[in-house]
Amino acid sequence: LDSSKINHEAYLQYHYLEDRFANFQHNITAFASGNFLYRKQFVGADFKVNWNNISTVLDTNNQALICLFPWVRFFGEDWRIQAGLAMEVEAFSDSTFYHYYPRANIQYNVIENFLIPFAGFDGKIIMNTLQTTISENPYIKPGLHMKNTNQLMQVFAGFKGNFSRHISYLFKGSYSLYDYLSFYVNDSSLYKHTFILKYDGIPGKESQEVKFSGELAYKNKERINVILSGNYYKYTLESLLKPYQKPAWDVTLSARYNIRNKFVPQMSIFFVGDRYAYNYFKTTEPILLKPFVDVNFSIDYHYSKLFGAFVQFNNILNKNYSYWNYYPV
Repeated sequence: LDSSKINHEAYLQYHYLEDRFANFQHNITAFASGNFLYRKQFVGADFKVNWNNISTVLDTNNQALICLFPWVRFFGEDWRIQAGLAMEVEAFSDSTFYHYYPRANIQYNVIENFLIPFAGFDGKIIMNTLQTTISENPYIKPGLHMKNTNQLMQVFAGFKGNFSRHISYLFKGSYSLYDYLSFYVNDSSLYKHTFILKYDGIPGKESQEVKFSGELAYKNKERINVILSGNYYKYTLESLLKPYQKPAWDVTLSARYNIRNKFVPQMSIFFVGDRYAYNYFKTTEPILLKPFVDVNFSIDYHYSKLFGAFVQFNNILNKNYSYWNYYPV
């Protein structure tokens, strides 16, 4: 941050999505942020508006998520604290809901850039749109109605740092409470076909998530990048028997090599743990989806700053597995 002027950032995004069943979505996101130095601390605010319109063969849904987050940041040579109160408004065609989330985080450089512990808490509304849902699961039921997820609270802590000039690490643990946390189950009216959303957690009976994540990265300027990352998830649910289609753990190893800014080969190896699928025949006996390994490889070619080409190979081990129930690769 520059202490001699007002620092600012802004962007505007528009997304349009349509499927072959005449369902479509318009999404506009506007964001602005500014801060300045006042009496040895930075004072700032973030403002964001996310407007979403989904039109299906049955109805049209309009909603806007308006977020304002004023904050103050105190800092010293080896430490930093940021705190504020986020105000978020869910505005629908026929109703409006107000939410408030205290947010704070602290970090302290114990050993210069080698060991940096950090901790904090926050919360937010997660807008579930057609685009975000399809990007996660392309097999959802056309015209699916979606609710927003309310992350009432997230408490986190961890540590990060650098082993050397090229090697960095991160370890983080978090505990979260949710209302209307979404999970995918196969549609009973179209057995073995598309997915619908089931929600867990309501006000007073929230879903709980414990998550541990870690990352080890090697970076040699812009030439070589190697990242090993992993996550472990544990859910405590109120109404659902299992966290359907959510993995218990996942590990990713990715490597990227830049050859003279022309050819960029990349490889990714994914390890995904057990998942459970809903069983309509025996609702008390979920279907266990076994862990799997997937390897993808691609090469990008940059002819110029304006033109390029790429080729990508997925599942090069030719493994037969189902990430989504009844949809084998």
